[in-house]
Amino acid sequence: MTSDRNGKLKPRLEAALNALKSVPCVDKQKLGAFGFCIGGLCSLDCARYRFDGIRAVISFHGTLTPIEGIPLELLDDNSIQVHHGDADKHVSKVTVDAFHEEMRARNSDFVFISHGKAMHSFTDPESAGIAPSGVGYDANAEKRSWKATLEFLKEAFA
Repeated sequence: MTSDRNGKLKPRLEAALNALKSVPCVDKQKLGAFGFCIGGLCSLDCARYRFDGIRAVISFHGTLTPIEGIPLELLDDNSIQVHHGDADKHVSKVTVDAFHEEMRARNSDFVFISHGKAMHSFTDPESAGIAPSGVGYDANAEKRSWKATLEFLKEAFA
């Protein structure tokens, strides 16, 4: 699905957003998206696609690669917070730098927090036993990222 983000992923993201908007008590103009790993990519793509009503986007150890084939439209209607593990071998420094350049080109209100010593999946206590290198839980990064997220959401929806 991530190999065809425009054709397969985008419609699924839109369907989820429309389902959320159909809930009577939901404020359709004060929505947020957050996710972990591929879910972090999905959250960032909600901002990149400029889905109506999305005001805050948070990615935890997410994939940062831009969407191919879409214009670099301004992202001036939402705020983005990214939590990245500085020791995450799944996302290269080149990709991190490219993400920063993309966000600057889009004039995005973004915060990028790099958690020192944290690897990919740093929020998942069960990731300690996963075989691939560069994957592991980090209690400090988990605690700090969640605390920063709550403050970010308070600000975004004030």
